[in-house]
Amino acid sequence: MAEREEQRVGPYRIVRELGRGAMGVVYLAEHRELGRQVALKLLLGQDPKSFSRFEREATLAAKVEHPHLVRVFGAGIHEGHPWLAMEFVEGESLAARLTRGPLEPGEACRIFAGLAEALAKAHAAEIVHRDVKGGNVLLGSEGRARLADFGLARGLADERERLTITGHMVGTPATMSPEQVAGRKDVGPAADVWGLGATLYEALTGQIPFPGENLVQVLAGISAGKPQPPRALRREIPPRLEQLVLACLTKDPSARPSAASLAASLRELEGGARARAGAKPLLAGLLVVGLVAGLGLPLLASADDRAAASPRPSFAQRPGASAATPAAGPTLPRARWTQVASPQHPPAREGVAHGLATDPRGARAFLFGGRSAEEALRDLWCFEGGAWRELKTAEAPSARLGHSLTYDPLRDVLVLFGGLRPPRQPGGQAGVSADLWEFRPSEGRWRLRQLPPGQPAPSARAWHGAAWDAQAQQVVIFGGAVPGGKRYQQLNDLWAWDGRGWTQASSIGAPPARQSFAMCGNPETRSVFVFGGFGERRRVIGGLWERRRETWVQLEPPEGNRGPGRRASAVMAPAPGGVLLLGGGTPKRYDMDLWWWRGEELGWLQIEAPDPPSKRRFGGFGVLSPDARSWLLVNGKGEQGRRPQETWRLSLEASR
Repeated sequence: MAEREEQRVGPYRIVRELGRGAMGVVYLAEHRELGRQVALKLLLGQDPKSFSRFEREATLAAKVEHPHLVRVFGAGIHEGHPWLAMEFVEGESLAARLTRGPLEPGEACRIFAGLAEALAKAHAAEIVHRDVKGGNVLLGSEGRARLADFGLARGLADERERLTITGHMVGTPATMSPEQVAGRKDVGPAADVWGLGATLYEALTGQIPFPGENLVQVLAGISAGKPQPPRALRREIPPRLEQLVLACLTKDPSARPSAASLAASLRELEGGARARAGAKPLLAGLLVVGLVAGLGLPLLASADDRAAASPRPSFAQRPGASAATPAAGPTLPRARWTQVASPQHPPAREGVAHGLATDPRGARAFLFGGRSAEEALRDLWCFEGGAWRELKTAEAPSARLGHSLTYDPLRDVLVLFGGLRPPRQPGGQAGVSADLWEFRPSEGRWRLRQLPPGQPAPSARAWHGAAWDAQAQQVVIFGGAVPGGKRYQQLNDLWAWDGRGWTQASSIGAPPARQSFAMCGNPETRSVFVFGGFGERRRVIGGLWERRRETWVQLEPPEGNRGPGRRASAVMAPAPGGVLLLGGGTPKRYDMDLWWWRGEELGWLQIEAPDPPSKRRFGGFGVLSPDARSWLLVNGKGEQGRRPQETWRLSLEASR
């Protein structure tokens, strides 16, 4: 096209050339009537496939509008050449920015959260980009990132002839997913999540996740290799962000998080990074430990309530101090044990680590089953108003221990699952249950939930964990053990119950199989926590895991911050900003120490409480107040076979 003819393309006046490639040229152009500047892409070739691809880009890009997608303003034909008018973004590409070094984690979270939100919008419209990479991410001078170039995109519902020869790869090698490398036809939204994860990996570390000396090595790494953990390349990357990146790079497309879930997780991480950045002047002198709900903000408040709440008080600790060493600051946590005197009391028992369910809003607790010195039990007790009372029912689940009892606040029901039932005859073998019962306190009766044949359901198990997942608004169970030869076989599957049926939940990066571990949900963090337990061959394990939305993350405390160590049969309940872990031990050791996990930036804090209960395991423990200032401990198994018949309240408060 001659220079004189290039001055006008449709309603646009050409200002100057921005770039040129083998197939086309991009101009800075201005609408002759509106005065709006655009980036105008003009296709120069005559290849029919290029025409189809160009048409597809215009059609699909125009179907979706989002602040983090480059907008399309118009398209047409100029002297036989297709053109496309797009939003002009003044700035640079992400690829150009990365030539000056990697992004700070907080900035990366902000940028990629927006991109993930844009992809979620495209996926909802059944559009897959298929070429997410740094060169297709434009960073505007105002700070907003936009995803561009839908030239390789396709609609999932589009049944027209594919634009590539069957078996050929479509995309940019460094960020292509394994299914794209394999030339599969069923490339879906998960491929975009992989591409975004690979680009985020490079943005954080400065290198692609599967480097190689040539294309063959890069593609081989994508297909069968494992990326080096980002924190091995750059230590300041938060562990949760590392886990999120690696979840995106899972080989199995169905195991990757959705774009929407990825966006939400990145927004949470961005918020944490922004809060830490804002606290830097204070951190120069003090490491602030947030007690949060313990001094006024309800732990079980709704998202809107939390957003409107006032700033939360905090405790302080010296930077670099051991978690067990209090700071010399003005405010420190103080715990107090108080034994509860109740006219009636549940008989002494063990095996109810997950057999106690609490309703913090109603300041109630429910206890079912367990094992006394002589037999398994099937009684149901309610703690309310500072006293216990037995709830006698016409029908009840069979006697058992090692089961789970969870309170569902959405439906106001107790959910009982699984457990170990005593043998039918003396000397016989105990059985593991898979039955599901619900108890509605307002009605005072048990109901056996029998599902239609063929519906999915978890296998029979005992010594598993259960919790209320505030994010999914469901009861979830995890792990446990089933008889397997001479030993029990440990599990690590995750199931969710919504009152209608079971769903096997995603277990991306799930903790190793285990039994007799601690588990609880925290409505404030909207996540589920798992700690310790017995692993394979009854090996005592440690470590704290957190599940948010679809992803498990192994939590790592700051360097030098010691924690509770390996232990099984501990109990755990939600606490401000994290969890409170109590007791447990090994087959030869009983503990009664108290640990508070306050988040990855602050780690563990051992809390001293005068005159604690005797050492025990397998007791019931749960939060008893909506402001997370009070917990309840009942019964359990003590040293030398002792089974204490007692209830204690634990209070956490600030002192000066």
